[in-house]
Amino acid sequence: MKKFSIYIICLSATLAGWTSCSDFLDRIPETSITPEGFFRSTNDLELYSNTFYDLSSGFGRRGIYNDVDADNYFYSVPSTYVKTLLTGTTKPENCGYWSDWGKLRMVNYMLDHAVTVTDGTDEDKNHYLGVARFFRAWFYVDKVLMYSDVPWYGKALESDDPDIFKARDPRTLVVDSILNDMQFAVDNLKATMGTKAAVHKYAALAFMARFCVYEGTWRKYHSELGLENSANTFFEKAVWACEQLINSQQFAIEGNSPEAYRALFTSPGDVLAQNKDCIMQFYPSEAANIGQNVYIYLENPYVGVSQSLAETYLMLDGTPFTSTPGYNEKTYLEIFKDRDPRMAETIAPPGWILPFENQAYYRTPSTGGYGQLKNYPIDLDLRKGWDMCYNAQSWFRYAEVLLNYAEAKAELGTLTQNDLDISVNKLRERVGMPGRLDLGKANSNPDPYLADAYDKVSGANKGVILEIRRERRVEMAFEELRLNDLKRWGAGKLISQHQKGMYIPALGVMDVTADGVPDIAIIGPNDPEPAGVSIILRVGGNEAIALDGPGGLSGHITYTADKINKLPFEEPKWYYYPIPLSETVLNPQLKQIQGW
Repeated sequence: MKKFSIYIICLSATLAGWTSCSDFLDRIPETSITPEGFFRSTNDLELYSNTFYDLSSGFGRRGIYNDVDADNYFYSVPSTYVKTLLTGTTKPENCGYWSDWGKLRMVNYMLDHAVTVTDGTDEDKNHYLGVARFFRAWFYVDKVLMYSDVPWYGKALESDDPDIFKARDPRTLVVDSILNDMQFAVDNLKATMGTKAAVHKYAALAFMARFCVYEGTWRKYHSELGLENSANTFFEKAVWACEQLINSQQFAIEGNSPEAYRALFTSPGDVLAQNKDCIMQFYPSEAANIGQNVYIYLENPYVGVSQSLAETYLMLDGTPFTSTPGYNEKTYLEIFKDRDPRMAETIAPPGWILPFENQAYYRTPSTGGYGQLKNYPIDLDLRKGWDMCYNAQSWFRYAEVLLNYAEAKAELGTLTQNDLDISVNKLRERVGMPGRLDLGKANSNPDPYLADAYDKVSGANKGVILEIRRERRVEMAFEELRLNDLKRWGAGKLISQHQKGMYIPALGVMDVTADGVPDIAIIGPNDPEPAGVSIILRVGGNEAIALDGPGGLSGHITYTADKINKLPFEEPKWYYYPIPLSETVLNPQLKQIQGW
């Protein structure tokens, strides 16, 4: 870990603000780095490449923030990426996200000038070139997922380079270039760097598997691209990458209890590093002043978990919750009974005790009533305030590799029961869930709830593809994959779906801690406030919150504005984000994204 300590220091700095990052940056500022003066040894390559790690915020899972734009959250803030789309306020005249190309130049500069390195072994030199190409691929994956066709820059541009004003390159060219970078990284990165906070061969394989499943499904379920016939090439590459990881025997799904799942998200970095599910991690450090804000989701007054996610978890025996009579009218005290144990590790269940207050927790109903427990640092030493949470997070988990493996094989039509037993069923075994996924049963009787949600899925493997998608949602909830999953599957209607909170059977007081004592009250706009409860929520009338049942006297908690203002998802336009008008004016060759 000592060798890599500079990364821990540099990670807190942005690429635009290199000052105070290390002595190397003090002696050679970015504006005056020359290959002759700096790129002389593989140690120089290491120091320079350590600054790339901040780039990962675009595609990684350091803050657990991106899921707010998907259907896992009940979220009131109207200014997020997706909410501005769904209210029609996003336009090329006011959009952002495009102008971060300076990050790419940093990577390309090293790749261009590493030829001057003469001190060190070829193995070490190629390793750090692999790090650079890993991060260039990461940068472009993020761009393709947002814009599809983008300019590919394989070199560092100077201010007078005519390629600055080039057109967007076809998605096929960009994706092939990404895969070339990924393959170089896989072939040249070392298998271990002594820490899971550094890029290594297995992280590159996990990244390749993720992106190939993404690209394969995007091509299969997005006819606007006209690339359906090439989808299987990417599924095959995903299977290959997953098999390299599986056959390496370096990783595993450990444990046989809900606590084994919980530990993946509540442990400090040195503990998570020992878990074989963790392939690569973000390693917070109080000493280096590098933290995160994951505690806020349990306590944030604007964010709750959606009813949709709560309904997705299976019963313990493996049958769908949504096939049980009256499932849509289960109260908060009823909905957790006999469910997949991951549900109560992800959503705070009735009677869960706040460790620092020694009292039962309950969520404000103004955010739907379901609190996010996953990623919450239970240990007080790991939770010290805003930007001061020090529980580590995985960038890549073996669980996701197994899910990518199962999904790719299902899409190819080569999935077997043994494939499910070494992937999806391993995840269920980890939490002690007896219900297993059976290939024959899934395909003979596809879940109608999932079939309605993902209505583009068809064919002989329809049932098992749907179940793998369910498994991915519950296993990887709040790990910043959900929005890209919905986009690649062409499930736009779920992105624009009106999200709901818990079910309220009637106005009045409610017990939500399972102790028989009322804790909250849901009342009408003109009702008197009841005594003896801590939280009172008014619904209906001109209030921001309503109930969606008859007359607003019962039903699921909902945001009134969402019911009124949301637009139907506009396909395929809204799967992509527009380029800012200022950029297309500056560069007339940079044509706008399709539909915009």
